[in-house]
Amino acid sequence: MRCLSPAWFTVAFSLSYIVVFALDLALFLYYPLRREFHLSSLSEPSAGPAMHWYGLLASATCIGLLASLLLRDHWIPARLTQWLWLTPVSTMLASLYLLRHFFV
Repeated sequence: MRCLSPAWFTVAFSLSYIVVFALDLALFLYYPLRREFHLSSLSEPSAGPAMHWYGLLASATCIGLLASLLLRDHWIPARLTQWLWLTPVSTMLASLYLLRHFFV
């Protein structure tokens, strides 16, 4: 049985989250007023606003899991492993940039 690669999961999840977030490619939507999950948005006003975040996390997690199953840790050069922490930090900064209109 093959092991999951935490390094590749971190990189793939972080990079795919920004793409999924920027393009709004949520796997599903959650409607908290109804406490329901849906694959597409509902046109009923009584459904209330949809939460995309759970679907965004699920989309990025699927991509991260696929990458961690297919790629091996030893394929990352040893000198780059100390810089893997930059991908989540870059993702946080990119998220702040995409959400900048809420902060200004």
